[in-house]
Amino acid sequence: MKEMPKYRHCFVCGDGNIAGTDMTWVHAGDSVQGKFIGDQKHIGFEGIIHGGIVSSLLDECVGWAVAIKLRRICMTGELTIKFIKSVPVGRQLTIIGKSPNKPLNNKKYHTGSGSIVDDEGAVYATCKGKFFPMPEEIEKYVLAQLHIPGNEGKPISPSDLWD
Repeated sequence: MKEMPKYRHCFVCGDGNIAGTDMTWVHAGDSVQGKFIGDQKHIGFEGIIHGGIVSSLLDECVGWAVAIKLRRICMTGELTIKFIKSVPVGRQLTIIGKSPNKPLNNKKYHTGSGSIVDDEGAVYATCKGKFFPMPEEIEKYVLAQLHIPGNEGKPISPSDLWD
């Protein structure tokens, strides 16, 4: 398993964003995964995680899964979420993102899918999305802002992400 980098102020993965989720994503086999336990700062209604938080978690997780397949940081073009049941505060959930084995190299967009499940296998939300690689000059700018926890001073290179 390989830990994915973070951007300190990102709402989803940022360890410096007090309103965020501080997610840690790992590349595990054919997927990207992360564990999440929502708390009061993430609610839409008492005891229920806001749908925008659910969407953000799926978006970033699946975006990383597609990026790994393409070996390029990607941006979301389209994301369709199916909310199956309310996501409760205080329950450990796993967010899983996958991308097909063969990227559609002749297409502008590349696809991915994701889900949020609990330890008993209950599914709370699923998604499908289309993602596209960032232009190289934007990707370089983004790479300069990322860090791998424990190596905050070390610049990130594409080989840190994909190899």
